[in-house]
Amino acid sequence: MLNLLKDVIGSVFVHFMPPLPRKSYTYESDDVASKYTLRLNQGSEWQHCHRYPEKFEAFFTETKSNNRIACLYIKSCDNPKYTILFSHGGTVDLGNLCNFFYTLGMRLNCNIFSYDYSGFGESTGKPTEKNVYADAEAAWDVLINKYGVTADKVVLYGQSLGTAASIYLGNKHPVRGIILHSPFLSIARIFMPNIHGENASTRFYDSFSNVDNIGKIDTKILIIHGTRDLVVPLSHAHKLNALCKNPAPPLWVEGGGHDNLYTYEEYLLRLKKFVDFDVNNNNSK
Repeated sequence: MLNLLKDVIGSVFVHFMPPLPRKSYTYESDDVASKYTLRLNQGSEWQHCHRYPEKFEAFFTETKSNNRIACLYIKSCDNPKYTILFSHGGTVDLGNLCNFFYTLGMRLNCNIFSYDYSGFGESTGKPTEKNVYADAEAAWDVLINKYGVTADKVVLYGQSLGTAASIYLGNKHPVRGIILHSPFLSIARIFMPNIHGENASTRFYDSFSNVDNIGKIDTKILIIHGTRDLVVPLSHAHKLNALCKNPAPPLWVEGGGHDNLYTYEEYLLRLKKFVDFDVNNNNSK
């Protein structure tokens, strides 16, 4: 009964989150080749998505919640160091990110696999906590079973909302490393901080409770957060970093906001160091 009540209230909490982003793409079916092509809507940037279509594999997969989610595999390099399973933030979809994914993968020498949560982009359903976790697990299953990637060759990357999905997967699978970009303690601690203090116990109806789950993970975790994030206070990231069993040196981007950390030089430099060095020295503190 308690779990049912939590699911109901968790669905209500979704309404505290930003509105779903306008769909920036469509999946066009090629019946002859039995595959999909990602087409960006007018006004979106084409760049790599348009110039190198052979680098992008678009398809759908089913989740345990009976939703159909859009997936995108980006083959940035022929001999990748790792594959990054990227769980994006709540204000974008795959079409907004495909150019970024391709460039990031080339610079890190990694392939990237991402997906849209239920209700985002071409995915069906609604982005409840239960569905987001089911979406992440479905994406994991595709990466392992379709592409044959082993857990020790996977780096989980979560941004904002996606940090909850990455922490969820990190608790279930022994991956190589985890990157948390602009993470939060829980939904209630963001939107009702006067009631749900950062040091208070989690209420049963709260959702995406990273604060209660991050400390169970043995994998090396890198946290990146902007010092001027007006959506999620920097103090959330500091507390999560302190709770990590195996933290990498975090990156606090001076002057960085919630959605612009990609534009800072130190962002890419820190990611390169993480995939080139930190995850290969993956001993607990």
